[in-house]
Amino acid sequence: MAQLAEASGRGRLLHRHRHNAHRGDCRSDHDLARSRTTAFRELIANGKLPAGYATEDGTGLLYAGTELLEAVTILPGRRAWHVTPDSNGRYAEQAIIPRLITADQG
Repeated sequence: MAQLAEASGRGRLLHRHRHNAHRGDCRSDHDLARSRTTAFRELIANGKLPAGYATEDGTGLLYAGTELLEAVTILPGRRAWHVTPDSNGRYAEQAIIPRLITADQG
């Protein structure tokens, strides 16, 4: 399972937990224009989209069926994010620390 780290989402400290991917998860490139990533999160917050994942440039998610096995990246310091609705009509996000893939791993 991918390693999850605590992250702040709109000023709130989130708790560590593990999450299996489910059908219907949505993915969005975390580095795209702010309006697109904001829309993705707001749609999750208001229940129009289920919880999902966002990835930064150079980062990918590996699944076995619907179970998230691992996040990987080719760019140091990049992250993936698990975005979930919270009980206040907002969203929370949790960083997923990916494994760095380097050219000498072959």
